[in-house]
Formats: sequence, structure tokens, C-alpha cells
Amino acid sequence: MGTPKAFLIYKENCTFLEKIVSSFLEYNSSKIILVMNNADAKVLETSYPNLKKKINLVINNKPENGRFPSIKLGLNSLSKNENCFIHNIDNPGIGKNLLNSMTGILKPKSFVVPVFKGKGGHPILLSKEICSFLQKQSAEDLNLKQLLSGFEKTELPTTNENVLLNINTREDYIKFKKEYHEH
Repeated sequence: MGTPKAFLIYKENCTFLEKIVSSFLEYNSSKIILVMNNADAKVLETSYPNLKKKINLVINNKPENGRFPSIKLGLNSLSKNENCFIHNIDNPGIGKNLLNSMTGILKPKSFVVPVFKGKGGHPILLSKEICSFLQKQSAEDLNLKQLLSGFEKTELPTTNENVLLNINTREDYIKFKKEYHEH
């Protein structure tokens, strides 16, 4: 990308990270945990000090180990009795209505996935039981999707196509900006 995804511009000088944090604050999230590598955390601390005050920053010193270790680092910042959203940084287009709807249908020992036109997206909402289960996993090379397959999944149909965003390349970002500004 040439720049960390968290600091890509979403809209009018609002970064992806600022938009996501704003959505969770509007939702009245009790805790926002952000897992970042050292380099991105330094950018956050120097360029976005007010934003840093609104989150709990967790440093992943080994991002090359994959996604699950980052998820586990974030989960380990929770108490044992909390539900948790897992949200990718490249899905900035969600809002409090989606988060409220997901929370409203969460059942014990289950998770909720927003679905647009039959395809699951992000964020996902994990029950406290699943969070506790994931916290206890010791291997680092685990696959979240496989781990979740042992739990009940509730799909929340949505008209918000942004739940499917996956911006991995400069081309993806250019396409996103073009489509976003057309709406």
C-alpha cells in the first residue's frame, strides 16, 4: 500500500482508523482495543495523539506470525466476561446501527456475522464464551474460521455492502475511493 491501512483517508481527512473508532464510540463501546505493529503504533502516537487516548493500544511485536496471534493479543486485553467485535482495519464503512443490530441477536456461545447478498463480512461479534475459548488457545498458527466452526453462527442480513470491503492493494484503495465518492 505504501502506507499503513489504518491511516488511509476514508473521507474528508478522516482516516480508516478514525472512522472505525468513531463508529464504535457512537455505539457506546466500553473498550476499543487496537492491535498494531511497532511502526504503525509510532505513527498513531505522534500523528494522532487524541485518537490514541480513546483506545487501548496493544503492540504485536511479531505481526509476521499471522492473524490469529494478533486476535489473541487483543482478546487477552479483555476480561473473561466480555463479548467482542473483531474488526478489520480495511472495513471502515460500518456504523452504530449495524453494531447495535448484531448485538441484539447475539446468543450465548455463538457469534454473529453480517451478510451482504449471501456473503459474510466484518466485523464479527463473538460471545464472551467464544472469547474465553480463544484466549485459552496456545498454538499461534490457528485459523479463526476453523475455530469458530465449532460454535453456532448467526447471520445478520444487511444492505451495507461495506461489510465486504477488503482493501489490500493500492488498486483496491483507488477503486474504493472512486466508488465511495460516486455515492
